[in-house]
Amino acid sequence: MWLAISFDTHPGHTQARRAFQDTPSSDHWLWCRATQQSYLRLMATPALHRAYGSPPLSNRDARASLEILLAHPRILIADEPAGVSELWLQLADHQRPAPKLWMDAYLAAVAIQGGWRLLSLDQDFERFCSAGLQLTPLR
Repeated sequence: MWLAISFDTHPGHTQARRAFQDTPSSDHWLWCRATQQSYLRLMATPALHRAYGSPPLSNRDARASLEILLAHPRILIADEPAGVSELWLQLADHQRPAPKLWMDAYLAAVAIQGGWRLLSLDQDFERFCSAGLQLTPLR
């Protein structure tokens, strides 16, 4: 979501911006430490900027872009809810190698344990709905 909002040329940019703009002003969009870390890592990745036709960012510039987003009154940083670790490991349990499942399972566990809705352009999150994830898929 956050990369789609940040890059005008991202394929999901229109859907992500519309979702943010259409959300009631009383609703908040949450960041957790993992989303902050991932956003900063990706925003400082030159290949990503090449793909979206923008100049690369330094770590300092990536941090500044994060601070701009976090300054919005509807965007908050959420602490990790109780019980996330156990649920995360349950959701990530898989008999075959699935490295991307670790982060998806963690974000799903945070949303489930916090009682928060997850908005995503990634259809892979649908696998967690049976575990209680409230998902709003953006297409």
